[in-house]
Amino acid sequence: MTIPKTAFNACIGKITDVKADALITMINSEEQWFSRADWAIRESSGVMFHSVAAEAMPLADGQIIYAPATDDHNGRFNAVIFVVDDLLTPLYNLVVEALLEAERGGLRSVSIAPPRTDCKLDDFEIKATAVRSLSRAVRYFAQRGSCIERIDVVFPEDLDDRVRLLHAFVTA
Repeated sequence: MTIPKTAFNACIGKITDVKADALITMINSEEQWFSRADWAIRESSGVMFHSVAAEAMPLADGQIIYAPATDDHNGRFNAVIFVVDDLLTPLYNLVVEALLEAERGGLRSVSIAPPRTDCKLDDFEIKATAVRSLSRAVRYFAQRGSCIERIDVVFPEDLDDRVRLLHAFVTA
């Protein structure tokens, strides 16, 4: 049996507007969840998804929390895969683990918010390094074959340097 390769796409838009079985985003263990993806999730669904992460407290770096929809909401996704990122584990590993969680759940499509790009740092290279790590993880996963048919990496429209970061993703 041949396992199909996974297609991936990088685009600029609002992550909650992208049709996906699950949205993948990083959170920290301190319940300081204020990234663009966090705000978009809460805007589309209230605290439905984040309450699942809050119930799992205390959280630890690398922990994965699967939060399925329990009610109707305005997003185009059915679940959120939260990955705890306290900057202790290489980003590549966190992304691969999140994709493996999606695979174990039999999901066919996921969207990912570029992690570590919401920081207030003006240092483009720090953000670009994170995006390159994300790109390598997505490419690795796409090439190995999976039940996941599509991975969409969605760069927020209001992200500073979004075009340059998209370029860093594509050329990594």
